[in-house]
Amino acid sequence: MNSLALMEEARPRKAGRAAVGVVLLAVLGALAVAPWFTSFATQRLLVEIFTVFAMALAWNLLAGYGGLVVVGHQMFVGVGAYALFALSNRLGINPWIMLPLATAATALFALLSALPMFRLSGAHFAVGTWVLAEMLRILTLNNEWLGAVGRHAAGGAREL
Repeated sequence: MNSLALMEEARPRKAGRAAVGVVLLAVLGALAVAPWFTSFATQRLLVEIFTVFAMALAWNLLAGYGGLVVVGHQMFVGVGAYALFALSNRLGINPWIMLPLATAATALFALLSALPMFRLSGAHFAVGTWVLAEMLRILTLNNEWLGAVGRHAAGGAREL
């Protein structure tokens, strides 16, 4: 094959990539302005769809490509959700505006939790992530700043 034939073959690929890029930017732009033009039900559905998509992607990356079975990767969704809504409620700011700060808080938690977790391997890694997720669940249930009812208000000790 000569160089002219290779150049003619490469042109449709570049045009196809450019078209995909334009479509991707249009979709991202539509999603960025969706909170101002869609109903609450549509926003909730989109959040649920993208949450499940992100969890599936995380599972695929860790278990599929990395070979790491993670039993407690839902903790990152919980950390992100609590960071978003606890900070949003405390500061009185729209949750959509707080999204980058909640993302940064979740990334910081992921970096800090990765240090001890990646020292484990195999079943130990799976159980370690499960234990970390359970510890976060218990801390969340007993943290009054995140909405837990105090012991005195609840009439004494309560069970987990």
